Amino acid sequence: MVRAPGRLPAPRMVDSVVSHCDLFPTLLDLAGIEGVEIAGSPGRSLVPLVTGHGGAAWTDEAFFEAETARSIRTREHLFTRHLE
Repeated sequence: MVRAPGRLPAPRMVDSVVSHCDLFPTLLDLAGIEGVEIAGSPGRSLVPLVTGHGGAAWTDEAFFEAETARSIRTREHLFTRHLE
């Protein structure tokens, strides 16, 4: 993980697809906690994205899974399949 700066930049619009899976790694990064991995999680820290250091390699899609649905989100589309 990238160490978070002492202060995040002013609020700004980021045109990237992110997932709720990215929240926990982001919080760990902001707290300066290193070495914690979540087995099987695709999440990664959003700090490089919001600070402008490393956002260029960000993916253009996000996958979501729940007990009764699966979804894929891109910049232009959202497709959800309900399993019931």
